[in-house]
Amino acid sequence: MVTFNFGSKDEKNKLFGDLGETFYKNYSDQKGFAYCRADDIGWEFIHKRVIRLKKGFHRIDVRVPEELRRLLMDIIGPNPDYPKTPAYSFDFISCVIGDGEIKKLKADEILEGKEPGTFTIVEVKTGSSTLTRREEEVKKKCKERDVRYRVFRITEMDKPVRKWDFSME
Repeated sequence: MVTFNFGSKDEKNKLFGDLGETFYKNYSDQKGFAYCRADDIGWEFIHKRVIRLKKGFHRIDVRVPEELRRLLMDIIGPNPDYPKTPAYSFDFISCVIGDGEIKKLKADEILEGKEPGTFTIVEVKTGSSTLTRREEEVKKKCKERDVRYRVFRITEMDKPVRKWDFSME
């Protein structure tokens, strides 16, 4: 059995945050969603409007529709409320991508034509944590631009893993 000795509340919160993101990645794989962490959106997106999403063992380059590109340019930077940490204002962007779409792609080909409605901005929360001011702003911007925004929450983390509750709000 592994026992963790947390030196501080921040260390415990960081571990729970990382575990929450791992749960979300596994959930996405099980449900067939492709995803990308906010901090993995970079040069390809800025210069080519492309995001590399993960789906199982696949890596799929997806061209981002213009409406979504404008929103992402507005929200991808680190959270200004925490200038000394790499905290982003959302955790993931996900997209519905069918296995047939993946099979049709040739090596180094970009998946084109995804509609904005196939994408979701995702925030993962653990315990009773609430959205930050900046995360609330991102949620509002998503609603204004008709982009889905979802909060996934893991509770009961003080119990054995099999008793954790993973839900979408």
